[in-house]
Amino acid sequence: DDRLQALIALNLRLASEHDPYHLLSEVCRGARRLIRATYASLAVREPGSWHVLYCLHDGLDPAQRAALGPVQLDTGVLGQVMSKRQCANLDSIACRELPSLGLPAHYPAVQGLLAAPIVSLFTQLPWPLTKK
Repeated sequence: DDRLQALIALNLRLASEHDPYHLLSEVCRGARRLIRATYASLAVREPGSWHVLYCLHDGLDPAQRAALGPVQLDTGVLGQVMSKRQCANLDSIACRELPSLGLPAHYPAVQGLLAAPIVSLFTQLPWPLTKK
C-alpha cells in the first residue's frame, strides 16, 4: 500500500531530523501526502498561551501563503480541537455551514477538514489538514 510506504518513509525522515522547524515542516508535508489532502497547515502555540509560535502550510503556492492572515487557535473548529483535545473531521456541508473554521483569512476554500491536536508531554500542537 502506498500510504504504508509513505508513513514508513516519513517516520525514517523524522527519526533523523534534529532541527525542530524542519521536523514540523516534514510532518506537515508528510501528513498532507499521507491522507492525500490538497492543503495542510500546522500551527504551534506557545505553551500556556494562544500565541502562535510557528505556522506552516503545505500545498499552497508562495502567493497564497503570502496572502494568508494569522491562524486562530482560540476560535472556530480549531479552537474546539485545541480546547477539547479531540479531532474534528468535517465534510463539505459542514465546512460551508460554519462561519469560521479558525483557518487564516484568504485560506483557499475547503471541501473537507480534518483537524487533530498533536499533544506531547510539554505542549499541544494543532494540526489542521484540509482537502479540496
